[in-house]
Amino acid sequence: MKSRSYISLFSTMCLMSILAAQPPTTRIRGTVVDEQGSPLPGVTVTLRAPGFIPRSTMTSPEGAFLFTAVPPGVYSISAQLSGFAIREMRDISVTIAQTVSLNISLLSGAVPPPPPPPTKHLPALDAAISGLPLGQIMYNPPTEMIEQKTERVEARISQSLTEDLKAGLRGMGVPNVENIKVSSSMKAGLAGADFEILELSEPVQQVPSSGYTQWEWDVKPNSAGNKVLHLSVSAVFDTDYGEKRKSFPVMDKPIYVKVDKRLHPFNWELALKYAGGIVGIAAGLFGIYKGLKAAKKKRRGQKRPD
Repeated sequence: MKSRSYISLFSTMCLMSILAAQPPTTRIRGTVVDEQGSPLPGVTVTLRAPGFIPRSTMTSPEGAFLFTAVPPGVYSISAQLSGFAIREMRDISVTIAQTVSLNISLLSGAVPPPPPPPTKHLPALDAAISGLPLGQIMYNPPTEMIEQKTERVEARISQSLTEDLKAGLRGMGVPNVENIKVSSSMKAGLAGADFEILELSEPVQQVPSSGYTQWEWDVKPNSAGNKVLHLSVSAVFDTDYGEKRKSFPVMDKPIYVKVDKRLHPFNWELALKYAGGIVGIAAGLFGIYKGLKAAKKKRRGQKRPD
């Protein structure tokens, strides 16, 4: 019977060791609704903090969003959707092993756009747009992903039609190359509902006359199913009126992604990392068991009559 107790104690300590090895999960989740309380899908939600690379995601059909593995700190969250005023929440404090839940309400009727520039300036802008030369873009999003597994997505833009944009890619997706209009300053963004997208580069970058400029994102699907990513690319101009900079869209590409469920939800990598500690615990318990067994045998020998 005591042997069974030792085995039970050993199993319990192994389980406790594995659970203790799991890092605390810190998340920010919430829902975005309209004035009537109805969920708003497709809202771009962005998480920001000083010294923190902004993360963006889009709300699901139920208006839900989720950010996982958020470092402790104080954050701001903005929610933006066409036809609604931008909403920003500040001073959101996040501590270790905490789940922060938020409800964000958007008011219909976005801030009116600035008045159009004087007619005399429009021909110059139209001429700049129509005079953009053809360049090329390469992008490599995966068409199949695994739930909660992060994949690297890259985009490269060149003013040259002969530049090799496929060499040295880190992402596993199949590279696609297309011709687009290119200016010396370009903006690229990646968004998708139920994806967690981490921007690894500035959205607006300069594109040199030779070589290429690269954009990178880490993309993680939050759930399984058929999903859509959107790659948007714009040429950026400096203007003498209204906004100092104006962007002109040259690509809006839907990318259809099939997300499969994880086959092995158990974290083998983490388990192997702490396997040494578990083996040490097992060896200690086995030593205790052997010692108790030897002591019991010795007591029996002492009680035996001469």
